[in-house]
Amino acid sequence: MYPNGITAPSMPPYFPPIQQYGYSQYPQPITYQIGPQSYPWRSVLWFMALIFFAWPVAYFAAVVYVTLAPFGACCNFMRIITDALLLAVQFPCLCTENMIQQVRFC
Repeated sequence: MYPNGITAPSMPPYFPPIQQYGYSQYPQPITYQIGPQSYPWRSVLWFMALIFFAWPVAYFAAVVYVTLAPFGACCNFMRIITDALLLAVQFPCLCTENMIQQVRFC
């Protein structure tokens, strides 16, 4: 407090406030825990689907997609087919994401 009764303005802290248990307010990396809500067999099923179904379908769809993609520019009907083939090519990515997140298979 100054002699004339005016108080000094408060300075903002140099560091962000620390939350309880020592974690900062910034986002923490995602961690996967093995616990009562973990279902590792779901990941196994998605892995089997990835190896035995998604990759072979994606390889075949990729060859057909590359062959038909140039015709998609001139025919709307071919664009519908190539969009469906692109989804088939991206199917292994979907299986991998579901495997990591342990999503229900059916």
